[in-house]
Amino acid sequence: MTTKPFWQQRRFAKSCNDAYKLLNQSPFSALRQEKLGVRGKWAALGFTDGHIADLIRLARCEPLFEDATTSRNILLVLGQLDVREESHLKQLIMLFNVKTDFCDDELNLLVDIGPRALPYMKDYVLDPTRSKRGYVIEATQQIGEKHPEVQPKIIEVMKVALERYKSEKPNHNADVAYTLALFKDRSSLPLVRKAFADGCIDESQYGDYSEHVLMVGVAIDKTDPLIQICVHCGEALRVCRKKLEDSLEVACKASHQKALSCLAAGDYHQALLDAQRSVACSPFTRDPLGS
Repeated sequence: MTTKPFWQQRRFAKSCNDAYKLLNQSPFSALRQEKLGVRGKWAALGFTDGHIADLIRLARCEPLFEDATTSRNILLVLGQLDVREESHLKQLIMLFNVKTDFCDDELNLLVDIGPRALPYMKDYVLDPTRSKRGYVIEATQQIGEKHPEVQPKIIEVMKVALERYKSEKPNHNADVAYTLALFKDRSSLPLVRKAFADGCIDESQYGDYSEHVLMVGVAIDKTDPLIQICVHCGEALRVCRKKLEDSLEVACKASHQKALSCLAAGDYHQALLDAQRSVACSPFTRDPLGS
């Protein structure tokens, strides 16, 4: 028995009756075509800004997610239309909460909409209950790269986000810190340093404080205790990973965390000793600072 296309199945029609009707009307019926994902064809098919509300209704229809082609085409069309209304922008950003799988298409849509989506993306990034903030932050990075004039606004949002680093997850803080480094923001360096020193940034995802400083474009201060810890521990970890020494890598990480704890407590001498111990954990490397 041949399975009917999803848009003809009774369960789909029942749960998304409006979407079912739309997909059988022109121009929406064209959204089901597999090879339609080429930019610039949407106007020729009859899509205009007057279709935005209906397209958003389709985008938010959960059973429609089963068909990747159609849901992707919906977002591609929206990306080419002039989405400006506040209610529409809010609904589109909330798609990240509705979708449970990868959100690359939604990310691309936000980048296509551009700077006018930033105020609503800000609210999402600063809301700790939202689960897909990493995607929205990545979209802000791409918007900032395409539109350099909005980078100062993005930097201010990320600084506000990082001020909450103690109550946020380390991987979220890593996304925020990377954005600040990407746009070469020096004003946030003291805040970023504090977050790193408190062990609140996921270094396995992003890198350590010394790498952040280099990415921003500032000269490394080798007298900074945190920089010394980063250089000692980072070098040891890199060598252990290269040599596939898993047990030594665990020991290096433990010494690193202990060093950060001592640094936070103001015991700089013990912090440096623990950092140097991470080098001692790895017989494959020398003291990177030559001390």
